[in-house]
Amino acid sequence: MDSLQRLSIVTFSAGLVLLSPAKLFSRAQQTPGAAAEPKPAATEPSATLRSVSEEVYLDMVARDRHGKTVRELLPEQVEVYEDGARQKVLSFRFVEGQPASEVNQPVGSQSDLLRGIALVSLVFERLGAQDRTNAREAALAFLRSELAPNVYVAVFSSDQRLYVIQPFTRDRDELTRAVERATGASSTEIASHSLSIQNQLEVAEGSYHTYSQALSQALASMNPTVSKVSLAIQTLFAGITWEALRFSDQLQQGFEGRSSLYSLIALIQAERRLGGRKTIIYFCEGLHLTPTLMDLFRSTVSEANRANVSIYSVDARGLDPTIASGNSHIVMAGAESATQGEVWPGRDEAGTAKTFTAGNLDFEIKARANVQDSLAELSRDTGGFLTANTNELDAAMRRIGDDVLSYYAVTYRPPARGYDGKFHRISVKVVRSGVALQTRSGYFAFPPIGGGPVLAYEAPMLAALSRQPPADDFPCRAEAFHFGSSKDGVEYQLVMEVPAADFSTPRVGDTEKTQAHFSLLALVRAQDGRVVQRFSQDFPMEIPDKRLEAFRRSNIVFRRNLRLPEGLYSLESAVFDQLTKKSSVHRSVLVVAAPPDGISLSSLAVIERLEPLDGAEDPKE
Repeated sequence: MDSLQRLSIVTFSAGLVLLSPAKLFSRAQQTPGAAAEPKPAATEPSATLRSVSEEVYLDMVARDRHGKTVRELLPEQVEVYEDGARQKVLSFRFVEGQPASEVNQPVGSQSDLLRGIALVSLVFERLGAQDRTNAREAALAFLRSELAPNVYVAVFSSDQRLYVIQPFTRDRDELTRAVERATGASSTEIASHSLSIQNQLEVAEGSYHTYSQALSQALASMNPTVSKVSLAIQTLFAGITWEALRFSDQLQQGFEGRSSLYSLIALIQAERRLGGRKTIIYFCEGLHLTPTLMDLFRSTVSEANRANVSIYSVDARGLDPTIASGNSHIVMAGAESATQGEVWPGRDEAGTAKTFTAGNLDFEIKARANVQDSLAELSRDTGGFLTANTNELDAAMRRIGDDVLSYYAVTYRPPARGYDGKFHRISVKVVRSGVALQTRSGYFAFPPIGGGPVLAYEAPMLAALSRQPPADDFPCRAEAFHFGSSKDGVEYQLVMEVPAADFSTPRVGDTEKTQAHFSLLALVRAQDGRVVQRFSQDFPMEIPDKRLEAFRRSNIVFRRNLRLPEGLYSLESAVFDQLTKKSSVHRSVLVVAAPPDGISLSSLAVIERLEPLDGAEDPKE
């Protein structure tokens, strides 16, 4: 198998030294007692969907009118388009799961073996009591389906962050117990169980490189042992799971707001290191999207498509007898009930029951349709499908099992265009009647980068960082201040400062308001170029006329805390005016020295303004 954010307006002044890119590391390396190389972070694997002049890999599932898999499509019957332009298909083949051999035949390479592995992740969002029952029955139905021996399944729970219930395995008994725990245990029990597994995974993940080398050596021989290969694969799975949990924590710290999408992205990011087809079955009660989450939603789709992950959503609320499927029928039923003054039993976000009178009925019905529409879009755009408004889930689970193993693999090479940060839409047409395709919607073109998902507002800043010469449309200062240390490294606060007067502030229609919209991004790179930390924030805002002058006299300050081990780093910062498309990019060197023994001194900063304390002075202070 082949593979509005809270605005901080204050004034701040601090010393800053900027070096040209050509001198970035050469000057730092001449510093006496240069720091040692930093501890390796997670490897940044190459994306499945790529831009520039590289090939794009695309998988698709073909079905007939009866929902059966179509296995005999010909290359000339499929047309691939990107941004409306037809692409030349370089390769086209049908991939079908075979019984997994226990490495009893020669394997060409490590990558060949790993492409033959299919991962399935069962992710349970926070659910109400009845919905847990529905989700449990669906998950167990999937486990009863015909899964080839090269399919590995893991069980996760999502409640503001990602928790692991069972790492990847083929043991159906272990998976059954994990599904029971995920749908029956309390949040506290799940968190405790996940922490215990995470500690075990961290130990195994730390030895991944050793087993990876052993696997390479084993595959180099004509008769690799099963035990060596199996051990290496299990250690790889431990690394993927541990990395997903680490990504989940990192996303909560580096990005404002909370969303269940972060758990999905964390899992997607971790699974990128494996080249085969990956599947997420997402059990939830709908996907609530606000305008501020749309960028994150689009980024989730892009990240899944770049990582070759398909998301199959299951609305665990099942079939409500008062609602028929189909959005138009749902809204019509709501209108009829409202005229009769009936009471509608709804659910809040925690899954508990609440009551809507007739006046709120239409709102609840539309809300349900909207959260299902979001789920349907998420699944459709990543090559999966939504299962909703039904209590008969066995057939859907069998269909997902078929999709895991039987699909078409297509590659094409788009025109060379550089990393433009834009979303490139993919569409596929099949020139054969009676055939429907499931495939992916497209991807953002940006350089492979670590530190979590690339959000839509970040894309132009990442594109600006890759251009030469770097843009310098307005001043921007950035510095990292150190404040103490621990066994895990030195504590820093990253501070970026930009004069607000440099941003465009056009009037909002005929109102007494102006608007501004700008974004800030900071990357910390290790000496080998890997991104070890990434922070960003988007600032869309409307400013009353009476506050406009105060805004223009202020500085925009962006702060994030981070911890870095001893080593040599570069600090890259970018600012982007979303209205004028102007940007600025700056780079500097950051040398993290080993913490000295005894008393140490933090960074010195010039304080431009002091705020008086309220209340009388405390004589004890």
